[in-house]
Amino acid sequence: MLKYLKLFEQFLNEKKPKGAPDFHHSDAPDAEGRFKDLSIKDLAAWLIKTRKKDVKKISGSLTQQIVFNRKSDPKYAEKMEKTRKEVYKQLGREDLLKEYVVEVKKPIDITVGGKEYKLTKKGSKITLTNTKLSADKFIFRNEKEFKEWADDQVEPIGGTQSSHFGISESKDSENGLGKVYLALREDSGHRWWTYKGFAGDKFFTQVHENNMNDIDINPDYPVLTYHSDTVNKLIKAGKIKKENVYNHPDHISKSGSKEEFHKLVGEDENIPKTVYSKNDALEQLEFPIIAKPAEGHSGKGIQIINKPDLMEDVDEKIFDTFSEYIDKEEEHRFINFKGKPIFWMERTPLNEKAKTGKGSAKSEMEFGYAKRSLSDLPEDYRKVLERFCKIYEDLPYMCFDVMKGKNGKVYIIESNAQPGVPFDSTVEAYKHIYEDFYKKPLNKESLTKLEEYAKTLIEKTLKKDGGKRFSIK
Repeated sequence: MLKYLKLFEQFLNEKKPKGAPDFHHSDAPDAEGRFKDLSIKDLAAWLIKTRKKDVKKISGSLTQQIVFNRKSDPKYAEKMEKTRKEVYKQLGREDLLKEYVVEVKKPIDITVGGKEYKLTKKGSKITLTNTKLSADKFIFRNEKEFKEWADDQVEPIGGTQSSHFGISESKDSENGLGKVYLALREDSGHRWWTYKGFAGDKFFTQVHENNMNDIDINPDYPVLTYHSDTVNKLIKAGKIKKENVYNHPDHISKSGSKEEFHKLVGEDENIPKTVYSKNDALEQLEFPIIAKPAEGHSGKGIQIINKPDLMEDVDEKIFDTFSEYIDKEEEHRFINFKGKPIFWMERTPLNEKAKTGKGSAKSEMEFGYAKRSLSDLPEDYRKVLERFCKIYEDLPYMCFDVMKGKNGKVYIIESNAQPGVPFDSTVEAYKHIYEDFYKKPLNKESLTKLEEYAKTLIEKTLKKDGGKRFSIK
């Protein structure tokens, strides 16, 4: 431990530590003069390109410049530190822009998580590469960096070393964004998540098979599942904790399969009567009957059977469920979190299949979506949603498609644990998961940023598909 303290002291005094490498110019192509001549933004972009987005290599290059120029050219050293932050911004690594602060009671004592520790060398001035230093506090870029330092530099009173330290986040530098992981597949059909700059890539930290081994994943962050395979791989690799996963893959099948959905909710009064075979359909249901495939979306595969003799041509292997036909008055989609709706869209049929269900099984239902205010939500909808969310309490993030029949009754017609997320529904999802997991509200600065993102997302949604499908009501 003393070895590291000595190295840090020598860095402060601008002396080359014994055994440390000599200063050398960058071996990147065309490096000569770039650090001094390029602007901060251009230098950051050049470093990202020449180091192939390798954060450790980029940071190492900048650290060398800072260490060897801190006293002789402080303005240049400051430029290098600003360049580091610009690199993180351009790479979308907002998690690296956060700073964690450990207050020091006096030069040789440190308090972390309410416990007292002593520095191993009394009276030392200690600095850390890639951190800032002031007279009364150490500032660490993230918790992992602090723990690594603490294991080498801090010895708990009593002589037992431990990596289980707590830290307090500074009020000035706390950033609530980037603290929830979104596990997804890059080439999935969830266009709202995967369109660049369109959804949660500004505040969720996206994790997928192509980057899961390249980014520094914090196992103490919560995770929202939009690709079960990715989540299972992350858990198996020990990169995330099972208990931190919202919508765990073990439970998602309860909503993805129409048969599983109907078996779970049973013969509820707010579910259209449903059976699972042609014979039961003929004996127990009145015509017309809606036949649905095991899995599907946008109404694809759904077929209406108007009379008994048409059942003879129905391939029972294709269809999972057979339900009574409900003549609907209106239809809605609700994204819910822990028993309460957090986002409401009214669905308007745009083609005949969406209006009446008529049409071939191969055709899709086309809907228009209008964002609605939850303050206008009728009580009968609210009660039904609350009850069905309780049935699905293992899936705190859950979407229900709901309709009201011309008989005035509310029906749940489908569930989905990984729904599409137009408008600013991604922002609402982030807010609720963050505040539920961390047990504290987002700070003012983070909320302001989310409001900006929400406005942009709404504007982009309204322009989609030529402005024909999305609106605000």
